[in-house]
Amino acid sequence: MPYEISWEFDGACKIFSGHLTEDEFVRSSEEIAGYYRFDRLRYIISDYTAVTSHGLTANGVEAVAAIRLGAWTSNPNIRSIVVAEDVSPGAIGVVARLQPLLRPHETILFSTIGQAREWISHQPHLCRPRPIR
Repeated sequence: MPYEISWEFDGACKIFSGHLTEDEFVRSSEEIAGYYRFDRLRYIISDYTAVTSHGLTANGVEAVAAIRLGAWTSNPNIRSIVVAEDVSPGAIGVVARLQPLLRPHETILFSTIGQAREWISHQPHLCRPRPIR
């Protein structure tokens, strides 16, 4: 499996590696959104530094955008943190640039996981109200 999810006290860390398939990209978002403590998470770190290539299409990106929109109604207080060494036109650059399009969660980009963890450790908890359904 080219991704692994580590559940942390108030967040989750997804680490991707090798060739990232569209099914795995979508499945990782489904696993996060379906987590029994999802409504208590404050951040999701997606680390793409070990991705060498990907097979993402517009359909996969649209599927993840829909998952994230539904998840946002349950917890609008999550920060989505993307870790990528390079945001050039290479494989990981494409994946990293897709993340901000998958709003509505606030998305921040870092080049190392250490920078991401340092940043999130200094951020206050968000207190946005849930949208009215």
